[in-house]
Amino acid sequence: MDLRIQKTRQLLKDALVSLTLENGYDHVTIKDITKRASVGYNTYFRHYKSKEELLHILLMDGFEKLTPMLIESKQNEDVLENEKRLFNFISNNERLIRVLFESCADLLYEQTKNKIMTGELNNIGFTKLKDELEPLEYDYIVCQFVQSTLTSIRWWLTHKDDISIVQMAKFNQKTIGHFMQWKQV
Repeated sequence: MDLRIQKTRQLLKDALVSLTLENGYDHVTIKDITKRASVGYNTYFRHYKSKEELLHILLMDGFEKLTPMLIESKQNEDVLENEKRLFNFISNNERLIRVLFESCADLLYEQTKNKIMTGELNNIGFTKLKDELEPLEYDYIVCQFVQSTLTSIRWWLTHKDDISIVQMAKFNQKTIGHFMQWKQV
């Protein structure tokens, strides 16, 4: 891809992130985005059809960044180390994560759930559970796990000055343990 195109797209993404954090996603217009990015209004539409498409691209970019880390975690059985890696990722990508929660929490939930259900994110022990549980029960536990994880992330973002990555990783490790014991209950 041409460097100018990459630069323009990055400017537009950065503008959407900044404006969403400042004003809330619903209050951001394409005109605001182009003004912040110093990009012509018509140029925006050469790259994206709508504000929602740009947001969706941000979500997919987030998953593209997250997936290699999760694949690496798959090879590591140490749940605490995997959780530390997750919360480091969140800390390093905080602005993006905050925007995704602000603007498309439902889509974030659905995408995460679907990636677990299809096995794309199977590093956290759900493959084994899928074989042990009835389909409806498996769907339920994945939904609960995803919602719990997203809630934990959101909670940590509001308390991160008080709780270290290591402490939060330990909290989440305990939560994951409860989900993995589901079959035993």
